Amino acid sequence: MAKNIERYKPPQRALATTQGRALQPSQGRALSVPSHGRRALTAYEKPLAPLTPALRFATQLKEHSREVDVWFSHEVAMVSFARDKRNKFIDMFGRADEARSILSNAGQMYAGRPSRKMASAMIGAMLGAFGAKADKDVLAGMLDMMENDELGCVSELWLPLNLTPASLALACRKLIATKERFAPTPAELAAACREAGNTLGWAKQACDELVDFVRRCDILLLEFDHDEWERPYLTPQYRPILERMLQLHDIYGPGHNGAEDWGEDDDGNYPNPLYRLLVAEQAKLALPAPDAPEAKLVPEQPAPERAKQIAADEWKQIADESGTKLAACKTTAPAKRTRKPIQS
Repeated sequence: MAKNIERYKPPQRALATTQGRALQPSQGRALSVPSHGRRALTAYEKPLAPLTPALRFATQLKEHSREVDVWFSHEVAMVSFARDKRNKFIDMFGRADEARSILSNAGQMYAGRPSRKMASAMIGAMLGAFGAKADKDVLAGMLDMMENDELGCVSELWLPLNLTPASLALACRKLIATKERFAPTPAELAAACREAGNTLGWAKQACDELVDFVRRCDILLLEFDHDEWERPYLTPQYRPILERMLQLHDIYGPGHNGAEDWGEDDDGNYPNPLYRLLVAEQAKLALPAPDAPEAKLVPEQPAPERAKQIAADEWKQIADESGTKLAACKTTAPAKRTRKPIQS
């Protein structure tokens, strides 16, 4: 019986190899990934990595879409409304402006279309996730579908994709996460790319709406309630966004469409009073911040050194107050010992 058990014992070499692979993560070493798998992951991660926080923040802005997508007149009667709304959303202004910049850079105007090599890598990785073999005809059909937006527009037989590396990567990830059983067809990939592109566009629109809403509230306060406008920018928390806010005011002016006399005229003058005020505030940016502390001539000491200095100063003060009492309390040198008896 013992011989039969030994006959089915796994080979020691194979067992050692299996154990060695299982122990690799606990030894701080990453599991080996085939080179083609690493290339596929890199193809997805490169365009999507900067978009993840921007999309997360844009999704949070959806709950405020009805509140910020409103029009209001640029007049003194709206000061109270502008003050309340700016105070509510000014914390989101900087992040929304940064998010829409990231989403704009991922759009077709700046990012352009994915190269054929990049698209082949992304689609090949997606098909591999379904266990499908690399079929040259299927891959060629998907690539051809992506490269014929112009023909679709001219013939009006299908909608263009306006494809970007980010929308293609997002579409492939979406199909991997939601498609069941069979590999997607070219038509399903096109629908996923179109949906991904719309998602990125809606995310940018949500950021644009909040930035424009806060900016219009801000410029209204700049003209009709300067003290209230200036109040948050005197603090270190909101001072960093002031330059960007003034830059947007310079571009768009008040309201949605700006003003006819906005900017500098042919004679180098500023006919609009609000624009003159804006230029004055931009000139203040070159000055030190109002709440900035003055530069210290003596460098600040480390914490332990300050503690020692404080203790020494306190001891000196006590010594000055106590006068001679402190001198009497000082320990004197010990008297010299002698063996002679003390005479009474």
